[in-house]
Amino acid sequence: MKAPSPTGPHSAIEPPKGIALFLCGCNGKIGGRISLDELKLDAMNDERVRSIDVMEDCCRDEELDRMRLSLMTGEVDRFVVAGCSYKTSFERFERLAIGSGIDPSLIEICNLNEQCACVHEGKEALEKARRMLAVSIQRSAMLQPVPRTKIEDVVRTMLVIGNGHSAAVASMGSFSLGHDVMLICPGGTFKDESHGEDVFTLEEEGFDRFRKDAGGRFTLIESSELKGLAGGPGRFKADIATPHGDIQTDAGCVIVAMDEEEAENPLQTRFGERCTDQHSLGSMLRSGKRPKGTVVMLAMDESGESAFDPMSTHEAVHNALYLKGSSPRSDVYIVTKEVFALGQCEFGYRRAQESGVKIVRTDRFPDLSKEGEMAVLDVHLGETLLLRYDLLVVDNVRKVPDMKGITSVIGLPLDRSGRLRRPNAKLKPSSSLREGVYLCGTATERNLGIGPTLEAKAAVARASASLHGELFAEGDKAEVWQEKCSACLTCVRTCPYGAPSIEEEGRASIDVDLCQGCGVCVGICPSKAIQMCSFRDDQIQAQIRAALGGGGR
Repeated sequence: MKAPSPTGPHSAIEPPKGIALFLCGCNGKIGGRISLDELKLDAMNDERVRSIDVMEDCCRDEELDRMRLSLMTGEVDRFVVAGCSYKTSFERFERLAIGSGIDPSLIEICNLNEQCACVHEGKEALEKARRMLAVSIQRSAMLQPVPRTKIEDVVRTMLVIGNGHSAAVASMGSFSLGHDVMLICPGGTFKDESHGEDVFTLEEEGFDRFRKDAGGRFTLIESSELKGLAGGPGRFKADIATPHGDIQTDAGCVIVAMDEEEAENPLQTRFGERCTDQHSLGSMLRSGKRPKGTVVMLAMDESGESAFDPMSTHEAVHNALYLKGSSPRSDVYIVTKEVFALGQCEFGYRRAQESGVKIVRTDRFPDLSKEGEMAVLDVHLGETLLLRYDLLVVDNVRKVPDMKGITSVIGLPLDRSGRLRRPNAKLKPSSSLREGVYLCGTATERNLGIGPTLEAKAAVARASASLHGELFAEGDKAEVWQEKCSACLTCVRTCPYGAPSIEEEGRASIDVDLCQGCGVCVGICPSKAIQMCSFRDDQIQAQIRAALGGGGR
């Protein structure tokens, strides 16, 4: 979808009908350091501000009700909230705006908490707050509604891209929420190499049973490749290369659920018959066999480092607990530098200790020069322990699959290790840089510590929720003022998301589905032909004048 491109000179800024101002004390965090009454007196001198409310805490339901009443008087068409961070509060005020008949693009957040109250005191804090509020009021007055198009005929099908457990869970979860599902497995046969034979024991039924029950509502295409992905949430169009020819499918959301692939642990080759890995030990335990003698689990690599992964010691703890439960008299040790036991893993970690599993923390790789013996420095005791073992169990080693083809088509970044990069794991869990595309799987950067199964379910929940109700294509996007465009290709070469292109008319155009609103093209365009919808040059210049005390008008 291309952004509308004005054909004439820059359109004039339409003046506001009126601005509502809400001054929030943030439960004393702001009100205890900055005089909100003085800020109110300053704002009363601006005729554009039609109503001012001083509140103790805008996040409370009763305060939100007061705000709603102020917005529904018909005297205002936008509002400013002077309180806390945009990142933590915008969604709340966006819902307030929609419920009050206000365009969500006409909301301005002035972060007095983090930028004034938390870092300044006294007159300095008040003076900075005055300037920031003046800038925010000026910005609010010059905001214009961003392009907003309702998406008709929303597609509810989920497109899942994956190679193992996470993709299977995502497919089953999507189907259980009422979606048709297409699962494409890039590169080869769909299977799970990283979690063992009982990977689906937490599910009510196995994956094979799911495929049978789903019938024509689930499609699995193996040895496939994503060749193209156009559109946005509710209207994606994917081009897929299959062994039987190219196909095109529609999807509402895309879930990239790539898992790591198994690789050989060099320690297993080094220590021979007395050494096995966690996967093989798990298979032995499930078959009813029990290792004899002392078992030492080495949860680290040859450099002495534990994998920086919340699931790195999960398999060791799980197998150790299983072994102690079936053979209470057996001696089981886990030697590691770090113990990751986040979320659901904490219970198993405590149970393992209570059952007698001994966990030894060390800061270096043990001395294994003598067969059947391990000299390990216990950092808590400050002593070197000599552990004799009959079976040495090392970590399963996995490698990140090559995902350059997938990411180049979708427009997703990879980190230095080749993992899918998250935009913000705390504020946008499971999301990606491209709207409507969600991430899960062990091949993703810094998984969330809730386990692959729960992480896949979380991605499905967010994707499914986004397809309920009305969908709109909107947001602060770049737009081309075509009368200034010289078709120099600078924006096309520079944009990291591939949003600009040169049309047949010889002018640049922006694909709003790909545009992330980063502003790179705006800053680098030599003809000054690209502007951001809510950050036009004239808007920014007016804010600068307001910050300098010139009133901005």
